[in-house]
Amino acid sequence: MKYLQVNNPNDLQIINSQTQWMFIDRELYTEREIEKMQLPKVINFFNSKEAKHASIKTSELFTQVQVSKKQTHFYFGARFKN
Repeated sequence: MKYLQVNNPNDLQIINSQTQWMFIDRELYTEREIEKMQLPKVINFFNSKEAKHASIKTSELFTQVQVSKKQTHFYFGARFKN
């Protein structure tokens, strides 16, 4: 199955402004879940490591991966690859 994997290697606190959920590195979303979030093309966030505001393009935040449903698990409501 196709998933979009969050590419957040520095564990920056990138938060979806509509749901107030943080995007966790290597978390998996379906394309439909991303569509429902209605994310803007650019997501603004506060980089606490450098103490400044920053932004990231939505296209840079996610990478497409192919993972079997049997190779995923949920941890506190977030989907990850085994």
